[in-house]
Amino acid sequence: MPTASATSTIPSTIPFVPPPRPTQPRCILSNNPYSIQKAHLVPSAQRTWFQANSMIHYGNDRQFVHNDHNMVPMRQDLHTVWDSHLFALVPKRGSFVVHVLTIPDTAISEFATEWHNRPVQEGALDNTGKAYLLAKFAQAVFVLLRPFIAYSAVPRFIVTLETRADDPRHPYEAKEGWVPAFSLSEMYSARGSRNPSASADSRKRPRSQASAHGDEDEEGKWSKVYVCGMSWTSESEEDDSGSNW
Repeated sequence: MPTASATSTIPSTIPFVPPPRPTQPRCILSNNPYSIQKAHLVPSAQRTWFQANSMIHYGNDRQFVHNDHNMVPMRQDLHTVWDSHLFALVPKRGSFVVHVLTIPDTAISEFATEWHNRPVQEGALDNTGKAYLLAKFAQAVFVLLRPFIAYSAVPRFIVTLETRADDPRHPYEAKEGWVPAFSLSEMYSARGSRNPSASADSRKRPRSQASAHGDEDEEGKWSKVYVCGMSWTSESEEDDSGSNW
């Protein structure tokens, strides 16, 4: 009677195990896997600002503004609203949530009812540069402040940051001065030649000092406007804004 071998039989071939399938990108807000696009945090239209502020340190050197830390998967319809700067992702109670910044019409009112304060999907921003999220939030605020500058009924004290070609060590120069309301409209409205973003800081000044310059508005406030390097341009105006994941 044959005896069993003391050693186990080793198969001559090892069964082929297919590699794991790549994870399907899902929208960071809705968690849907369909109709997904790459949404930039700092829009690629802001390449100059991105480079001037060394934002590459928060991402991947090889991809520049298109690095993975500056992009998130987002459903197409949400991406459209995102590029319109109508909402931002802000930290609240330990997590990032949708924060609707403005409600210009009824459609966005419905959007706000559904999405305001809804949290981002768990872990969806783990690979995202938080500095890029802050920059996106800042640009959205600048865009909302555009009417304050472009459609002002009173003169504004404008501080512009302009580039200098004659001094590489100091590439930017701040210039300031009072600008009449009609000039502001020509410079910074949609029909104007310049479209920088701006932040506004309204500060009170003694009425006598303001009146000496003839720049006091109805509320007796003196307004300074700081015009920075980021532009009004939304990513929806770019060629690569609709790229699929």
